[in-house]
Amino acid sequence: MKRITIPLLLFLSINHIFSKDYENQDTFFVSLEKELISEYRTCTGDTNAIKLDSLLKWKNIIDLRMEMPEYEKIRKEFISHTGLVKDILPCQVLEWFRERLTYLENHEDSIRNHLLVKADETVDSIRIYNELQNNPVSKFDFGEIPFGLSRKVFQIIFNHKFSFPLIEKKDYLLAEHFYLNEDPFIIKFYFTNNDKFYKYEIESFSFTGDHLDKVVRPQAVFLKETMEKKIGPPDRLYRIGYFDIKSGTISPYARWQRETHTVDIGIGLEKIRYFTKKTVENNKLNQ
Repeated sequence: MKRITIPLLLFLSINHIFSKDYENQDTFFVSLEKELISEYRTCTGDTNAIKLDSLLKWKNIIDLRMEMPEYEKIRKEFISHTGLVKDILPCQVLEWFRERLTYLENHEDSIRNHLLVKADETVDSIRIYNELQNNPVSKFDFGEIPFGLSRKVFQIIFNHKFSFPLIEKKDYLLAEHFYLNEDPFIIKFYFTNNDKFYKYEIESFSFTGDHLDKVVRPQAVFLKETMEKKIGPPDRLYRIGYFDIKSGTISPYARWQRETHTVDIGIGLEKIRYFTKKTVENNKLNQ
């Protein structure tokens, strides 16, 4: 179906207003009106009679949306997903995209409940939808943000969910002073060479030796208990004595080993200061 432009529609409207006998008008304009009515009924399913002014208002809304820079990208996505190439109506493309956004907003997973995508984020929302479809949420995720997402999509979701700034580093994204259990932590999110989120580390700030039992060990226990509530007790649990903690290494405290994921929690020592660290890694992505 050829596109009926707004200027032509306005001319049609004026022609209609100033004519006493519209039925006898040039067949060209009659044909245009019939074509527009046909498009309206196909798009809306409404078979009732409609006034020309209302018809033009509806078409004007469709045309304004088609003028958006993102429309052609949405249309290409529509063709790619549906396989339709010929006789595509703009309303079909827009309705298809609206349904995708509705899915994101209404999906039961909490991640999708945070993705109330704005109109100017059309392209990002398509990319988010596609990546979330291919990377399901697991109990090992950080804040239910699934492994396997690209850096770009990860940043978008993280910002929507936490409204917290991420610092770009060469090998990871950094969240400084991210509070868990009222304590600030340093969190690093790592990506593979092909840009897939595959690992994150939660590290406490470092403390002097007199805070080892008062602060560092309780933080390690907190990280263990948090993971335990999600996936059950660790496969291995170690008792860490004072002299077990060596400089430059992480002394193991708790470990979960699964086919798909590995979780390690331990206590480290660096420059005479102690800290706890939790590492969660997707084993399949990092192969």
